[in-house]
Amino acid sequence: FDGATTITINGTTMLVTNLRKGWSNKSVAVPVDGLIYVRTVTSGDSGTRKGDITLSAPNGLNGRLTLVAENSIKITGHVRYARNPQTDHTSTDALGLIAMEHVTVEAAAPSDLDVYAHIICRNGGFGVTNYDKGSSRGMLNVYGGIVNKIRQAVGTTSPTGYRKNYVFDPRFAKDPPPSYPKVVDEFEWREWEG
Repeated sequence: FDGATTITINGTTMLVTNLRKGWSNKSVAVPVDGLIYVRTVTSGDSGTRKGDITLSAPNGLNGRLTLVAENSIKITGHVRYARNPQTDHTSTDALGLIAMEHVTVEAAAPSDLDVYAHIICRNGGFGVTNYDKGSSRGMLNVYGGIVNKIRQAVGTTSPTGYRKNYVFDPRFAKDPPPSYPKVVDEFEWREWEG
């Protein structure tokens, strides 16, 4: 997709809003190859140029999908699987979120938020918009993993924002989301202090 795109996942379908395509909540199937790329463009309305994805999946993803944003990914609601692998060990549902910049939980997201996905922020970080405003929003449950260049805040001890409950999805060690970057399965020592 070109430019700002909103995606609400519901099982094997998605409601997609993309003004450049003239789509408003258009129902489309999750792609067979499991990959969606949203790029930044330089022409047209400036409000639709950035390659941002606004995302929610309150009823859960049924399948395997990786979303790649040339800019940022904004989470506005629960992002869940149709079959929760924490309780259903036969679940193969998997979601990857890759952003060139940030993955942020937006102010509109509900309290006690679930985010089931592996998250990569190449140049930015994973965090919460206005994490230091208002009151406690409960728990931020991330079941997957987070890789980011810059650690971002999700809450404060005041308390504002969320408390963290981050759990690695062990399935991803051998079976990551579709088209995920390959990582060599070895460590290299660069320096040692004794």
